[in-house]
Amino acid sequence: MALRQEHSAWQATVRLAELMRLLLDAPPGETVRSVLGQDALDELPALLYWARIDRFDKAAVNADLGTLCRKDTS
Repeated sequence: MALRQEHSAWQATVRLAELMRLLLDAPPGETVRSVLGQDALDELPALLYWARIDRFDKAAVNADLGTLCRKDTS
């Protein structure tokens, strides 16, 4: 819960949008690394994690529950 206070899906999405704007404004032929820099590239995995933190995969949960139910009845 403490991490959710520090990081939010909204903040991560805003930061990802900022990085995308840098890429879109970059001159043709520039590499992602030269435009964003290594620090931003290192930041991307955490940003993607926090941007998807509230994603709920109902099908996966139902499949897992079905597996558990079948184990209980055998």
